[in-house]
Amino acid sequence: MAAQENHQDVVRFLLENNSSQSIATEDGFTPLAVALQQGHDQVVSLLLENDTKGKVRLPALHIAARKDDTKSAALLLQNDHNADVESKSGFTPLHIAAHYGNINVATLLLNRGAAVDFMARNDITPLHVAAKRGNGNMVKLLLDRGAKIDAKTKDGLTPLHCGARSGHEQVVEMLLDRGAPILSKTKVRPLLPPCGHCFYRRDMFIMPSSCLSLFAIKLSPDCRKLIFHHRTFYLCDGLTPLHCGARSGHEQVVEMLLDRGAPILSKTKRGETALHMAARAGQVDVVRYLLQSGAKVDIKAKDDQTALHIASRLGKGEIVQQLLQKGALPNAATTSGYTPLHLAAREGHQEIAALLLEQGTSLSAATKKGFTPLHVAAKYGQLEVANLLLQKKAAPDAAGKTGLTPLHVAAHYDNQRVALFLLDQGTSPHSAAKNGYTPLHIAAKKNQLEIGTTLLEYGAECNTVTRQGISPLHLAAQEGSVDLVSLLLTKQANVNMGNKNGLTPLHLAAQDDRNGYTPLHIAHGNRLFTRSCLCSGLAWCPSFFLHVLPSVSCINPVFSCRFLVSFMVDARGGSMRGSRHDGMRIIIPPRKCSAPTRITCRLAKRHRLAYLPPMVEGEGLVSRLVEMGPAGAQFLGPVIVEIPHFGSMRGKERELIVLRSDNGETWKEHHCDCKVTELTSILNGMDEEMDSPAELEKKRICRIITKDFPQYFAVLSRIKQESDYMGPEGGVLSSEAVPMVKAAFPHGALTKKIRVGLQAQPVPEDIVRTITGNRASFSPIVTVEPRRRKFHKPITMTIPVPPRSKEAVSNGRKGEPAPCLRLLCSITGGTSPAQWEDITGTTPLSFVTDCVSFTTNVSARFWLADCQQISETVGLASQLYREMICVPYLAKFVVFAKMIDPIESRLRCFCMTDDKVDKTLEQQENFEEVARSKDIEILEGKPIHVECYGNITPLAKSGQQLVFNFYAFKENRLPFNVKVRDMGQEPCGRISFLREPKIAKSLPQSAICNLNFTLPTHRKVRTDKNTLWDIFSSVIWSLLNIKHVTELFGEEAQNIPGESVSEEQFIDEDGNIITRKVTPFSTILDTRNPHYIRTDWTPELPSVVVVVVSCKSVCEFIKVLE
Repeated sequence: MAAQENHQDVVRFLLENNSSQSIATEDGFTPLAVALQQGHDQVVSLLLENDTKGKVRLPALHIAARKDDTKSAALLLQNDHNADVESKSGFTPLHIAAHYGNINVATLLLNRGAAVDFMARNDITPLHVAAKRGNGNMVKLLLDRGAKIDAKTKDGLTPLHCGARSGHEQVVEMLLDRGAPILSKTKVRPLLPPCGHCFYRRDMFIMPSSCLSLFAIKLSPDCRKLIFHHRTFYLCDGLTPLHCGARSGHEQVVEMLLDRGAPILSKTKRGETALHMAARAGQVDVVRYLLQSGAKVDIKAKDDQTALHIASRLGKGEIVQQLLQKGALPNAATTSGYTPLHLAAREGHQEIAALLLEQGTSLSAATKKGFTPLHVAAKYGQLEVANLLLQKKAAPDAAGKTGLTPLHVAAHYDNQRVALFLLDQGTSPHSAAKNGYTPLHIAAKKNQLEIGTTLLEYGAECNTVTRQGISPLHLAAQEGSVDLVSLLLTKQANVNMGNKNGLTPLHLAAQDDRNGYTPLHIAHGNRLFTRSCLCSGLAWCPSFFLHVLPSVSCINPVFSCRFLVSFMVDARGGSMRGSRHDGMRIIIPPRKCSAPTRITCRLAKRHRLAYLPPMVEGEGLVSRLVEMGPAGAQFLGPVIVEIPHFGSMRGKERELIVLRSDNGETWKEHHCDCKVTELTSILNGMDEEMDSPAELEKKRICRIITKDFPQYFAVLSRIKQESDYMGPEGGVLSSEAVPMVKAAFPHGALTKKIRVGLQAQPVPEDIVRTITGNRASFSPIVTVEPRRRKFHKPITMTIPVPPRSKEAVSNGRKGEPAPCLRLLCSITGGTSPAQWEDITGTTPLSFVTDCVSFTTNVSARFWLADCQQISETVGLASQLYREMICVPYLAKFVVFAKMIDPIESRLRCFCMTDDKVDKTLEQQENFEEVARSKDIEILEGKPIHVECYGNITPLAKSGQQLVFNFYAFKENRLPFNVKVRDMGQEPCGRISFLREPKIAKSLPQSAICNLNFTLPTHRKVRTDKNTLWDIFSSVIWSLLNIKHVTELFGEEAQNIPGESVSEEQFIDEDGNIITRKVTPFSTILDTRNPHYIRTDWTPELPSVVVVVVSCKSVCEFIKVLE
């Protein structure tokens, strides 16, 4: 009606409110037809503009042209005589009609004055569009109306290019008959969209936007978005129609163009012919036709690349075979010296390499850098091609121009499988390049731990030096490779070896601020300074370790901060236990590994992962993340991985689950394909002792059975979940932890079979009393997984009613009213925190034998609460829930002590999960362990309050309580000082760890743990001048990056004796005489600017400047630090 009465505003309002304009009357009239009949051109225009498909809005005349609606177009043209109205992209209605092949509208537009050669954006004419789309009638109409047959876009595309590229033979023939220029070349190659004919990445150029619009018309919205967003495809200048047809694989078009005289050897600006194009696109038939038509098989592009090079690189086997049969030279080299075999080796095309080798391709042909095909295969990790080359007698130790062998290259690019294969095939691990670098040097420089381990196992010498006297340990220390330094030290690498400039690995570590190496070197006999510099005694100084993380072992940090096991395994199988924890074990049964493989397993640092395992409330990691290697390795049968954990299972309340990640970003649950009873058959005769499930639970070990290795394993603890596959037939799930909890699925509740789970978490009464007093009682927390799933029929939940609280009224278990019993629900899922709401008013409850039943259409988390004050129910439940979701761990308390003087001592209390007591910083600072507990259940994130009793009193402010929080796998340390009450009695006492702060001495309180301890005896420390100098020097070099160190000493300076220490005097800019102590070292500390550390060591200046101070200043300095 609005369209009939020409109410334009009403039509617009209705369209904006999603009114449908496709609804017709009984006579079949749509609103558009009514508006046309009445001649309301404004309403017609409005209706057409709102009839677009997709997000692009076109003018009304364009819509009419697209729909071939001549009536609407004629009406619109009556009031607006401009037939060349442009859209936002610059196209006219004639372009649209040409695209869709709508002859009627096109004729109308041309009759009404539309420009036949109107150039849209980038000079695209309607003839270009019609030729591209293959609309022969439209091409004929446009040519008959005088369209320019040689019209070019900004990039030099003619209509013939467009038709040839798209393979429209009729259009090509018509254009050729009308005299289209057959030799016309483009400025930029037309777009060959990635949706169907992707070009190789190495051949990408930047495409100007001028030719995007034409070719984007044909694409899907996603492809079009990709094109206009990235605008990066393979392009080249100087394409003829023959190039376009050959690349697109249109043999008939190619044949037609050649018959019309197109030169078969015409080249682009890059020197490529149609044969190059067809080979790149894999157009077998076109290549065959071009070769039969006289194309030169070995014609070269500007970089001397032949069609055989292109086909070999892209893995086009049939084309390679054709070219070789036509006499292509298999040893043709590009300007960089690459033969087709080099390119096939680079891309890993084993079949292509075999074809080339059958034709006599040289195995020793070298590139300009001296790389053979085996070098290239090693560089890119192409194991199969490397195997083929060695089978064909390629030299495994072939040296390039710089003396690099394939093993050097594999080590540099961390291609472990290729390196291991080369060593198995007899490649020497001792091969040295011209500069003296062996593969082990490269592995050390690049921190390639696995390859370094493999090289050492195959006999590589860890003390081999380069021409500059550099050993692998120098390089590893300089690069900060903790793992490799540890590995080399275990292989007796000489830590005191100096290079030609006298620098040891420790020098290089200090020069590059690798302070993590100091404990490693000291533990293996190296000194902070050389003996000629200082007397002795620096290594033991406690201040020296101030920069070492407390959880890191000062004897062997690699095993403390990142647990590592590594061993070789082959078809015979193998087993290994972790060095740090006996519970870590990997078992590869016999005949499960198809090739020699290095198995690695290390504890990964959380911050190195892009995404941690997703955990919902009540779930937590009970072991460190385990990184497996080689990631993605497939075995011929099940293998076993055992991981120790520190979770408290609380009997049957909790369970372990294993998550796996192949990339560190996405995680999924790992399901074991094999039953525990099949372990004997899995071991396949191995003499390995396997614990029963009960023993595993007692030892807290998680056993994983898998047929492949992900990149990461994660062991989680969660509330025990009963799960099963449930389908349309329905069924019942019951909880093992709380047998009265059930979930009944009726027939038809699910339309397909899925895994559903049921969790029931008991709520201990003591926790309820602590949180709520006697104001409320609660049932177990019940969860149906997967969360937030809607069922087609309601499921029935059964939950036991809460126990009666002292203040609660009757809860209606015997048919009485139940005003205090409330049903709470949290529908949030995933990792979102629970949001409890009271749904009692909308969910009817039924009582059956101390249980409550109700129905629900959605899976969620449910909870019954019996609370007299109904308004407080949700608040009390939320408070209690926060306590219930704390994950329980098994940890131990350890107490260290160190006497400062006869009556005062320092105490440091730890709550440890997997930390080693003997690896703590306290062991290095001369603390003594005075007490240790057994493993005790601790809740994560909860505070632990500390109280002392006996002849010991803590030195704390009045009213201040000692407290620290527990977090699994983190250092939970509480340092404080204590004082002996009575020197006449033994300095012993008791330390209590409490869950709640102590309020009054008269109130009893249960402790988490009580430990009795005795303070160690006080030892006098030697304080002669040399010892203080040692301490001071150690402090300086451990804290080089701390500002204002030197400012603590002022102008005071005295000479301090030392062996081989010379003095150096100079006059500064202010005329002051400065005295320096000079020692051999590479890092230079300038006394004139204590904030600046120079590292510009040169052979002409092999010295380090040491701050000269008195013993008094040293004592003041140490006191400040303490």
